[in-house]
Amino acid sequence: NNCSGNGNCTSNNNCVCDRGFYGSDCSDDTPPVEPPIIDARDAKGFEDSEITIYMSAKVTNGTPFDSFKIYIMNFPENSTFSFGHLVDYRWELDFSDFGNISFMPPRDISGNFTFHVLAELVQGSRNSTRNNFISVLIKPIIDGVDMRVRVDCFSMENNYANLHINAPLKDIDSSETLEVSITVPENFNLSLGQETDIGTFVLSSMDILNAIEIFGENMSEVDQFNITIVAIVMENGTSLQKSYSDIVVVEKCTDLMTSTMSVSTGQGIVSSTTYSAATSVASTEGAEKTYKERIDLRLDFEVTVDLSDTTTTTYKKLFKDTFTGLFEYYSQSSIKDVFINITLISIAKGSLIANHDVITSTESKEDITMTLDAMKQNNLLKIGNQTVKALSFNVIDSTESGTSKVSKLWIAVISAGAAVIGFIVIVTTAYMIRKNLTKHKTEQTLEAQEDSQKLMDMTTVHMYRPKLLSELSSYENPVAVPTQF
Repeated sequence: NNCSGNGNCTSNNNCVCDRGFYGSDCSDDTPPVEPPIIDARDAKGFEDSEITIYMSAKVTNGTPFDSFKIYIMNFPENSTFSFGHLVDYRWELDFSDFGNISFMPPRDISGNFTFHVLAELVQGSRNSTRNNFISVLIKPIIDGVDMRVRVDCFSMENNYANLHINAPLKDIDSSETLEVSITVPENFNLSLGQETDIGTFVLSSMDILNAIEIFGENMSEVDQFNITIVAIVMENGTSLQKSYSDIVVVEKCTDLMTSTMSVSTGQGIVSSTTYSAATSVASTEGAEKTYKERIDLRLDFEVTVDLSDTTTTTYKKLFKDTFTGLFEYYSQSSIKDVFINITLISIAKGSLIANHDVITSTESKEDITMTLDAMKQNNLLKIGNQTVKALSFNVIDSTESGTSKVSKLWIAVISAGAAVIGFIVIVTTAYMIRKNLTKHKTEQTLEAQEDSQKLMDMTTVHMYRPKLLSELSSYENPVAVPTQF
């Protein structure tokens, strides 16, 4: 037996060792490293949420080891786990990480995924591995839609109202579909969409990219009417769907009114009406606070028409184009997540000066400033068919709804009232003093006056009455400036 170690020599001088065939020698007849046993279990959870996965392995027969690891492969890109780290597209878990781990899928990812799990046991220069596969089901959820609805008023000249719907889906993996349903009054119609029932039209996500005309018989005879808008978000390949609805009032145009705007953040819709010269603000008691920044914005836009008469067609068109341009700009700017609405107060010449309020859900003065700075650098605002940029801007003041703050106007009114009352007190006091002095003149003074009567009869004397304090301060001081309240 030429085989060293435990083995028998064969006829061709090879060794058959007791623990396996090793060629011409059985001196290294060490048993192989037994592969580990994997205990990795299927898991399921919901989109955009952590999913718990049990991931472990163990050795057999108490095999000693220098290193014991689990590698996870074939998970969605940009996923993360609560333990371990990423190495060459494999997520590596050390022995101390074995057990329950949390898996966080990337945003908006859903579906059934097969994870490849490999356990590796290392002993000296030798190693052994075992493979396994588990199923991880990520159930979809409806991410919702950020819907903004704006409807223009209608007039005798334009016997229709333009409806604008901006409804981007929150989903980013294209697994959801949007459908919009609009219900109008009897004998009214829409320029787009398919009528599925009397007065109910269904529009696709492509339909709402354009302005939708609302028109009807005898439309000029009504002052306003309601339309119901329902946005339906559906998860493709499933029966999951979620809807958001609101009732929008469409009104006949007045000199002040430009449009009605609604906003849906997926939790409900907030409605407001926009005016050109005044704003009616509903009570915010118990409602979410809103913040308003007053802006004077000068635009690089040449005004060739007279803006002194606000009743002309040219003024109204430019006013509407300015409102639409500002609304669309803020809706797509860096403050779009907190932007609610604008109120266009007035437009004036000087290039084009737009005095307006920007209404947001959080205090955003610095963010609005950065947004307007960006407009100064590039042509970002569209007025009609012309794209322009800001030449300059000025933040006049800011207000917050739902608080007990006293406005500057009321402070001025209160101050003026106090000043007027003080003035009346001073005048009354001066008058009473004068009257009292006259009543209590001494007898000596009266006698002196009688003695001088003859002299007064012969000589013309002009007697001036004592002047009030207000007269002394206002009339006799040529540089006096009356206080204005």
